[in-house]
Amino acid sequence: GISRTLRAPGQFELLNVTPDGDCFYNAVDKLLPESPRPPALESAVTMREMVADSLTEEIVDLYRMCASAGVEDFAWLNHHRAPMTLDEVRAFARKRGSEEGAG
Repeated sequence: GISRTLRAPGQFELLNVTPDGDCFYNAVDKLLPESPRPPALESAVTMREMVADSLTEEIVDLYRMCASAGVEDFAWLNHHRAPMTLDEVRAFARKRGSEEGAG
């Protein structure tokens, strides 16, 4: 198993997370203790909201620079329907994979 591979017996456990586009947030949700949690970390949905609310023009400019440089993970900003404004990027970040589709 992974604990043996990493030479740390009993230190790691594999958890299944549905690959639905919300998998990152769902994985974090599974790993955090159930309580007490700050309101922003109560669920995968509230975590996604916190990330969207935390986006700034400076961060979006950095994303655009990465997209222009050809960084693969930022290719979504090169699409003809890519979000252009901060509000559009925030709305995009709020889209749940389980509702919109993965990827």
